[in-house]
Amino acid sequence: MVNIYYRCSIALFCMLFLMTFSFFLLAVGEQSEKEPVIHDIKLTQIETLIAEKKPGLIIINLWATWCPPCVEELPHFANIYKKYSKEKVRLYLINIEGKEIKEKVLKPFLKKNTLPCPVYLLEEGRPEEIEKVLKTEISGALPITIIYNS
Repeated sequence: MVNIYYRCSIALFCMLFLMTFSFFLLAVGEQSEKEPVIHDIKLTQIETLIAEKKPGLIIINLWATWCPPCVEELPHFANIYKKYSKEKVRLYLINIEGKEIKEKVLKPFLKKNTLPCPVYLLEEGRPEEIEKVLKTEISGALPITIIYNS
């Protein structure tokens, strides 16, 4: 008789464990399948961000998915965002490849390389226009990181 209760208890425990574990796997699967959020941004909007008189730092990083150094430093920016986003540090990761790559290149890239911070996609802009808005000389090489103290 005790043996039957013992076996039933073990079976019940195993069923509860499997149910809990399957719900966990389902939740993890749903998280990884979420579409990454990409904010479209124009040069005029970047100019406005820089001109705002909010206290703190503004970090603007221009990057591309095809640029190995850009991809290599993204986790470091993710750490900066996690650590300082609540401390008056505004981080803008701006992909400069153009809006035509959004669906076929950038979204799959961000699904594979999840970032906790917002990602922006520059809709248009020639290098000389970007230089003018950022108020800095651009050599043409990526990545480009500019820090403003507002």
